[in-house]
Amino acid sequence: MPSQRYDAMMAARHERLQRMLRLIGSARATQFSKPNCHVFYVVHPSTYQGCNGQWQVTRFDERGPTGHHNENTFDLAVASAIGAHPNSYWNEGDEDYSVS
Repeated sequence: MPSQRYDAMMAARHERLQRMLRLIGSARATQFSKPNCHVFYVVHPSTYQGCNGQWQVTRFDERGPTGHHNENTFDLAVASAIGAHPNSYWNEGDEDYSVS
């Protein structure tokens, strides 16, 4: 049933996020990367004027920063970086992500 699949997907995203938040602990600037992947993400307090209190997710590749977006909470920013955001269309999972 579609509703059960959706509920299971959302529960899996929530569990991945909770696992990652436990790994991060109290750090509030975190880098996420995957082995054999040239892209990584950094979650940090937003650097943009007018975005006080928001969290920025900055994407990097081998050339440097390639984009960013802001989230209202640290948890949502981390979820976005690891593909577990509740509104995300993709569901990559964090099993291969490392945190530094």
